Amino acid sequence: FGYLAHPLLSAESEHGASGNYGTLDQVAALQWVQRNIDAFGGDPDRVAIFGESAGSWSVNHMMATPLARGLFHAAIGQSGGGFGSIGRAHSKAEIEMGGEKFVEFLLGSETEPSLEAMRSASAEEVQAVAPSLVRSSANVDGWVFPDTIYNIFTAGDQHDVPVLIGSNADESSWLGGAQGAETVAEYRETVGIEYGEFTDEFLATYPADNDAEAQQRRKDSSTDAIFGWEMRAWARMMKTVSSPAYLYFFSRVPHAADAERYGAYHTAEIPYVFDNFGVSASPHANRDYDDTDRALSDALASYWVNFAASGNPNGEGLPVWPVYDPVGDMALEIADTIRVSRGVRKERLDFFDRFYESERRQVN
Repeated sequence: FGYLAHPLLSAESEHGASGNYGTLDQVAALQWVQRNIDAFGGDPDRVAIFGESAGSWSVNHMMATPLARGLFHAAIGQSGGGFGSIGRAHSKAEIEMGGEKFVEFLLGSETEPSLEAMRSASAEEVQAVAPSLVRSSANVDGWVFPDTIYNIFTAGDQHDVPVLIGSNADESSWLGGAQGAETVAEYRETVGIEYGEFTDEFLATYPADNDAEAQQRRKDSSTDAIFGWEMRAWARMMKTVSSPAYLYFFSRVPHAADAERYGAYHTAEIPYVFDNFGVSASPHANRDYDDTDRALSDALASYWVNFAASGNPNGEGLPVWPVYDPVGDMALEIADTIRVSRGVRKERLDFFDRFYESERRQVN
């Protein structure tokens, strides 16, 4: 519902745009906050936005759209950005083509597409269209997104607000990250299809000599490509504005029967940030948290609250979290203890620098 684009919808728009409705909803919510926050004892000049996974894409997108300028003053993104992987804004034409395909399946090939026919469909009928037939994503429509997220940040046109951003060590451990790599042979075949001229470099970066290694390297590379690289790129690209970036890397693995299998999985940091262990319905959550985890949670909750209040996570009694600088490449690593680490997975993320740069050249 949030990102369906279609030529007929674009034609009726005064901006010549369609899709991006989910983003417009978020802008409207932030406008509501500006109008009403005083009534809740809040400060309209101290609004922080905060999201994880697709929520982090949304935070990243809010920083890029000019429609949200001035509506927030700090941004927290956990495990998701839109610079090169699945959270990016695609071309308007590409997403409109997906919308045309969607409408054909919704209405049937014998029905002439029209706004009236499209709007006569029920929510249930819309949802009945197979998800595999839907290509809905943010798109570069010239209004909500004047350009790609990457280009907006490169030009320094993103909102100039402090950011606290990062990712986890084993994001893909339960996200199907080993798909396409059940065996070494399948792994190499999949890599060849996906990475083309970069195949040899990829396999040198993520080598595998047996099936178990192939499955793990596939998870590792997915973690880096979709999460680790995105967050480092976001931190690096804040050098085009004056506001600081604070980068973290979450690698704490609490005790659990399946701890070795899942590691520091996607969403693992959330109970720490909210300081609310033991309440999640997720089958991967509710680990055997101990005093080490509770101490880490106290620290993370304090960092996040400090940042929301002031744009700086540091505070009394906390290990100093340095401002990110691309040269030093320092991140706050949240492991069994909290420490500052330099060049986390640098060689692996540098590979994706080169790969995504090649993809951008092909598009442009």
